[in-house]
Amino acid sequence: MFTGEYFDHWVIKMLTFLRVKDLIEYESNNPHDEVCDVLALNFIKQVLDDNFLCKIEKATTSKEAWKILEAEFGTKGSDM
Repeated sequence: MFTGEYFDHWVIKMLTFLRVKDLIEYESNNPHDEVCDVLALNFIKQVLDDNFLCKIEKATTSKEAWKILEAEFGTKGSDM
């Protein structure tokens, strides 16, 4: 659960989790990739404290949510 502290540690954990689930880098028009992106976005939302969920609630892709969190908490170079 990300509570606003140690974002860099959360990034490491989330990227590892999403890689294990094979849910990183879906940008084609393949319907399967769209399902995978929705799953990735869901996982990201599930591990955010409610105080931060509002920051990404309008994101429609996992990459969009990720960029919003990076902008807010300042970790760069953790591309999803």
